[in-house]
Amino acid sequence: MTGGQEKRSLHEVLRRHSVLLINREERSIGTGVLATVRGRQFVLTAAHNLHGGLGLFIMGSQSLEPSGDIWANDALDLAYIRIEAVGRGRRIDSFAIDRDDAHPPYDDRSIAICGYPSAMARFDLQGGIPSGKSFLLTTHLLEPGAWPSGIADSGKNPNDNFLLDYGSTRNSLAGSGMDPRGLSGAGVWSCEALTSREGTFRYKLFGIQTGVYRNEGMLVGSFIRPLIGQIESNPKLHP
Repeated sequence: MTGGQEKRSLHEVLRRHSVLLINREERSIGTGVLATVRGRQFVLTAAHNLHGGLGLFIMGSQSLEPSGDIWANDALDLAYIRIEAVGRGRRIDSFAIDRDDAHPPYDDRSIAICGYPSAMARFDLQGGIPSGKSFLLTTHLLEPGAWPSGIADSGKNPNDNFLLDYGSTRNSLAGSGMDPRGLSGAGVWSCEALTSREGTFRYKLFGIQTGVYRNEGMLVGSFIRPLIGQIESNPKLHP
């Protein structure tokens, strides 16, 4: 399988876990991940995506029915929304998360982000069903020792956060000219091909993309371990 075929195959796998988020009050678009933790379904996303009025949609006619159980941490820019039901429509798969798997992959594995850039999505404020196309960004993690100066001064630290390259020719976003707006809240995955012939992948969710440092050409994200810990410690979720 060629590199292009492998990327398309990975894109198809990851987009089935990705959710298009519509913030009707702020007229903005974001991304989330549909995930299962201890048998319950959640949308994991960036906390700032929940500011204002929020409608949850999947590309096409399928929608999610959120519950009133919402948790957000603005300092980490992480949030979850428990999901009551998944509507009919385009197939979407919930990704089963094990907290023990959510470790930062500072090794040679590929890193991928799958989400809905604002430039590829649209919605009707009068209540129409939104539509959009997902985009797959492949990139790499920066070791904490390689962080540009000043990042730590903005409140980010390697225990809670990570940086991803998006401004160089080493990733797929720079080559496409795509603006990263709308990708915020997308899952950040470590991926490795099992066999290039079969085109299958082993992939794990370890973070949520939360923002961008445009001058440095970096995307920033937060590790999901605090999210998973919050879900696992919530007694209402585990009667």
